[in-house]
Amino acid sequence: MYNFDFHMATKIHFGRGTVEAFLAEEVKKYGKKVFFVYDQVPVKKSGLYDEVIKAFEKAGVEYREFTGVEPNPRHTTVNCGIAKLKEFGAECIVAAGGGSTLDCGKAISFGAYHCGDVWDFYSGQITVEKVMPVVAIPTLAAAGAEVSFSAVVSNMDTKQKIGLRNEKIRPVCAILDPPLIITQEPS
Repeated sequence: MYNFDFHMATKIHFGRGTVEAFLAEEVKKYGKKVFFVYDQVPVKKSGLYDEVIKAFEKAGVEYREFTGVEPNPRHTTVNCGIAKLKEFGAECIVAAGGGSTLDCGKAISFGAYHCGDVWDFYSGQITVEKVMPVVAIPTLAAAGAEVSFSAVVSNMDTKQKIGLRNEKIRPVCAILDPPLIITQEPS
């Protein structure tokens, strides 16, 4: 297997050691405060958590953590993430985990610029105009959330699961380190 960089709408760093090699460089492009959204079990079990924290320290950025995203993330979880991001004043989001965690990070990225419920976007009341940059680090090979322009969120009150599609929500960068992906067991 060979390392490579590839760029489409999302810049892709692929190969062994890419988190260590590129994460600090990528987050520094967007500011000094990072909101770290992650899927706790695979991220900590694989050692990715330690690599990410080390990269934040290397970049000299402050960070806040947000975890506990459920499968098919709930809009209430996204709203909680948005509130914590705003309170911290983050300038960039790093989302690490499976598709649901990456989708949650993307939904937080556009919800950060809205004063209401993130479900306002999903119900078609408003459209995405501005997003915060998202750096995605997938922990499993699945639907490609790390490069897609969609984010699926569920509303348990209305019993709806809706995918919002907008080019603006595509992550700015995806870091794919195969050993961190292939070692994960399906949950």
